Amino acid sequence: MARIYLHCVLLACGVISLHSQEITGSISGEIRDSTGAVMPGVRVTVRNMETNVAKSVLTGPSGTYRMPFIIFGRYSVSAESTGFKVSRAENVQVSTSEEARVDLALSVGEVNETVTVEAREALLKTEEATVSTTVDQRMVTDLPLVGRQIIAATLLAPGAYFVNNNSKAQRDSGFVRRNGVSLSVNGLTDLSNKFYYDGIEGMNFDGGTRAFDPSLEAVQEVKVLVNSNSAEYGGAAGATVNIVTRSGTN
Repeated sequence: MARIYLHCVLLACGVISLHSQEITGSISGEIRDSTGAVMPGVRVTVRNMETNVAKSVLTGPSGTYRMPFIIFGRYSVSAESTGFKVSRAENVQVSTSEEARVDLALSVGEVNETVTVEAREALLKTEEATVSTTVDQRMVTDLPLVGRQIIAATLLAPGAYFVNNNSKAQRDSGFVRRNGVSLSVNGLTDLSNKFYYDGIEGMNFDGGTRAFDPSLEAVQEVKVLVNSNSAEYGGAAGATVNIVTRSGTN
């Protein structure tokens, strides 16, 4: 409901352009047996732990799999094949525009036997070169954000700092924020950023400032990309900020 309301507000304000960005993530990995040999044809099931929605895919000839278009959240990833125990990783966190890697190993045994492990977030992600910061719902609600504005969460990104309302860049351009603070990244002006709401561009008509700040309680996560962005994120020399609103669960 919060997401539908947010989109209605954006349409009413007339601030949406036709550009949109992906707000989903993906899960990929490799399946091997206990000897280290790759295993093609293994069924890999990805299940959302909040909604219980599941998708399945088979590993390819090299034993690898990839599940795209995954809604952000916590997932369990299981692999099963005839003559092997089921292997499962739980609490795999998928964030907006990120690819989580989950490699599993199958050992010989009955299919009704399951080996469960707790997923750990990789310290270094080799699947992408993007420099980004994800502020999740717990951080949004627990941190003392300045003025209770969601823009304050972007300060956690590397190279990010606040500039006051009516900054020099805004005065020089003739466009001034109506209220609150603005974001500057890596020494660039506060008019060098792009803001998206659930993947839909939400900029004011001046093209340099964000449309509005949603309520903190309506935000699921904030994704800030500051360097080496993929091709889908263009038009911003500074930060690309994607604010994702909450959705329902079972």
